[in-house]
Amino acid sequence: MNKELIEALKKNEKPFGKMTAEMKEAMFEIGIPHFQRYMYLNAWHGNLNSFASELTYRLRPDYEMEPEIMENVVFKVGKKLMTNITFNKRTTLSEAVDHPDFIGFRYGTGIILPYPVCYDVDGESTYQDSVHPDEAEYKVIHATHVLFKRSK
Repeated sequence: MNKELIEALKKNEKPFGKMTAEMKEAMFEIGIPHFQRYMYLNAWHGNLNSFASELTYRLRPDYEMEPEIMENVVFKVGKKLMTNITFNKRTTLSEAVDHPDFIGFRYGTGIILPYPVCYDVDGESTYQDSVHPDEAEYKVIHATHVLFKRSK
């Protein structure tokens, strides 16, 4: 979906039934909760549960497209776990969380968590961010990727 279509949906003043097929398709793809319905007295209201052909809808002015996600591999440099932020800039995982486009850490199972290391306790598949020293058995699990929003 392109930015021009998003802007057209934000400025829409046509009833749903008179919109182009492309705009209608985009509305369903984006999802009803992101739209407002025009009501009397020049007011726009949310809380929709469907689109009706005789009513006018617009995309909420504060709507932003889902960001494109960049997955960067975690690698070791000496004893440090690192990742690339850009093609030629790397950082430690502990510093990656401070990056403004940071989303989270992805593990081999696909789970995404806000911390780079977690513990699998007693063979459970639940991921914990800390472990008590008296825990019977635990396994240290490292993230495999760091996720960032792709900068524009």
